[in-house]
Amino acid sequence: MSQAPWFPHPSLPVRQPGLVPLRPLTISEVLGLSFRMARRHFARLGPLALLASLLGSAVVWGVLAATGTIDAYIDASWIDAALSGTELSLPPAGISIATLAQLIVDGTTTVLIAGVAAVYVGQDVLGTSVSTQERRARLAGPRLWQLVGVSVLAGAGIAVGFAFLIVPGLLLMLAWFVVGPALVMERGTPGVALRRSLVLTRGSWGRLLGLAVALLAIGLVLSILVSSLVAPLTASASDLAALLVADLAGAVVAMVTTSWGAAAMALSYVDLRIRTENFAVTLSAAAGS
Repeated sequence: MSQAPWFPHPSLPVRQPGLVPLRPLTISEVLGLSFRMARRHFARLGPLALLASLLGSAVVWGVLAATGTIDAYIDASWIDAALSGTELSLPPAGISIATLAQLIVDGTTTVLIAGVAAVYVGQDVLGTSVSTQERRARLAGPRLWQLVGVSVLAGAGIAVGFAFLIVPGLLLMLAWFVVGPALVMERGTPGVALRRSLVLTRGSWGRLLGLAVALLAIGLVLSILVSSLVAPLTASASDLAALLVADLAGAVVAMVTTSWGAAAMALSYVDLRIRTENFAVTLSAAAGS
């Protein structure tokens, strides 16, 4: 049974044993604090984000090669036809499959990295350090495979929802926004974690959507900046080479944006529990002990 929601007492100061004040956070506070956490633990989260981005690119190129649509992907004439309005032009099936596959990989790895980030965010909230034994207890063995499983379920569901109808994907993304952190921190099963995320996020979808949009906007700005720096280097390169370089540049950007987003999702888990379950009391007791 959930505890009573948290309400501030005007005569008592808010405790802050670590980086995070133990009270409900604004969107700007979640963004700022999660950036500090991502930067602090970048040596662990950054490489995971890089590998995730490269995996997504590899899956795309693999599907394109298997379906014989690399030339169509590079040429992109169907995009020009669709934008010009001269004809109704749909992407080749191979490109559609590659796009869906990348959405699934990106969704899966985002949930997975958010689960990993939860261990370090919990450390920063309490102002403590995570021992190797604690990390293994939360992220190794059966727990790791459960995290992988729930990441695949959530990532695939969200990706398919976005690919075909958009709105269902958006709703699933908000409902399962904290599924990775919920599984890691509460040590439940994938099914329990999916339900817990749905319960915790209920009534907070507007705030979570605002956070997701802010993170997306930041990622787009960073991608545009990096692309503008890389573009002159590929001016004389072939179209294929330019696309591959763009993928590498995108992977570098993802080291920052995915790490940041994962930390924001993990911190949102803490924030939601403070808002709905009086989790600040539990955190204060844990920090005091």
